[in-house]
Amino acid sequence: MRAYIVMNDESLDTIKVLDLMKEFLSFDTSEQLKKNVKRNGEIFLFQDLPLVCEYCRIKDDTVVYHHYYGRRYKHLKHDIDNRIPLCNEHHNGSSNFSAHLTPKKFETWILEKRGREWLYRLNDKKHVK
Repeated sequence: MRAYIVMNDESLDTIKVLDLMKEFLSFDTSEQLKKNVKRNGEIFLFQDLPLVCEYCRIKDDTVVYHHYYGRRYKHLKHDIDNRIPLCNEHHNGSSNFSAHLTPKKFETWILEKRGREWLYRLNDKKHVK
């Protein structure tokens, strides 16, 4: 899994983002981030990292990012606020709790965990392209 840090996004405070995500990324600050450029010229830094499920704290290769706002909001695809690292079970594999199979439970949990300020910030970003 790659963790991306987009560098030319004015709304992204890189230090704040790294502090927020240290809990869920196995971010090794001693390693250099790799620099890459997308086709549109956007510069980003990345590191190949194992992620930690935000729900159960498992750390393995099944953990992927769930996007709170989906594909329709392409400008939020790499936004750290829109990414929620979840293992396969809690992303779409459990009828007891998962982002896709039990959306009401998931919504309640993520709002309790991240708070209304997170949702307000994300909603503000959703409407700006």
